[in-house]
Amino acid sequence: MTQRDKLDKAGRAAFVKSRMFQIQGSWFANMRVAISDVPDAFSNIANVFYDNILSAVTVAALPSLMTYTSVNNSEIQRLATAERIRQLKFVRPGDELGPRHHEDAERIAREKFDNEKLKPEIEQRIDDTVTSDLYALLAEDMFERAAAELLRETLVMIWGTFENFLSETVRTLVNENPALVRSILTSEKCRVHFPNKAPSFEVLAKNDYDLSNVMGDWLFNERKLDSLPVIRDLISAIYKSEVELQQLFADKQL
Repeated sequence: MTQRDKLDKAGRAAFVKSRMFQIQGSWFANMRVAISDVPDAFSNIANVFYDNILSAVTVAALPSLMTYTSVNNSEIQRLATAERIRQLKFVRPGDELGPRHHEDAERIAREKFDNEKLKPEIEQRIDDTVTSDLYALLAEDMFERAAAELLRETLVMIWGTFENFLSETVRTLVNENPALVRSILTSEKCRVHFPNKAPSFEVLAKNDYDLSNVMGDWLFNERKLDSLPVIRDLISAIYKSEVELQQLFADKQL
């Protein structure tokens, strides 16, 4: 007997959780609430960020979602089989069920399932079955390696989305508040990221010698926020008094 075989129900659930991603609906509900009050200038940035994060984690959760759908369909078909038997009372003895009877049986089964799965014990049973099925899949070496690679690829997608979100947010923030350029360019930490930064004649001419509404576009035209040190330094320069925000970006887990 292997170590995997000795795992109890809780141990198997923990094993699956450590290797597979499962979406928690509350995360995205909280994000929707958070972005609902975003100022108009940043609304599109926030919505794009939300959509991109949702897309990325949906990819990561695909094996779990497919398994969950399969388990649900099995439950529906179990109920539908019973409903088909009940439909026999609507046909003459010896006759087969018609398309309408099968459709009615399927519809009734889905309605019953929608009501049943609201019960905590039914919800728990479905979750346990999903975990059990995923645990069995992870016993296959090829599937476990594929699951790990999927998580790595998703992490890259999420980080790219995060960088883009920060870049667009800071760019727009500086466009809206051009005085922030001074805070950035006079910051000892940021100075190394923007050496000898001054608008060229071509940039001035292109904008009719008025950069007041495009300072963010100019400042970040060539400087991408593609590394954590740059992001941390920029946050510390822009949000000097936001200690908690700076601590979050300084977190080693990030």
